[in-house]
Amino acid sequence: MHDRDPAEGGLRGRKKRETRAALVAAAVRLAAEHGAENVTVDAISEAAGVSPRTFFNYFDSRDEAFVMVGAESSGRVRQAVLAAPADVP
Repeated sequence: MHDRDPAEGGLRGRKKRETRAALVAAAVRLAAEHGAENVTVDAISEAAGVSPRTFFNYFDSRDEAFVMVGAESSGRVRQAVLAAPADVP
């Protein structure tokens, strides 16, 4: 993983955090829809509205985006699961 400072302030830091969050959210959503093994960097990038090159500015591999779910998104994932209708497996 590249050296990154998620606590970096200002507009640039906020935009970086937003882009990273969008990539993680896209990876999770696509994995839920298609299975993680069927999700590509191109698909994640397209869903997040960035280029694959931008993806690699944030992550070293596709799998790293999924690892970040626990680090950055676990609260959102938990809330989404709890809020899901009872008939959704």
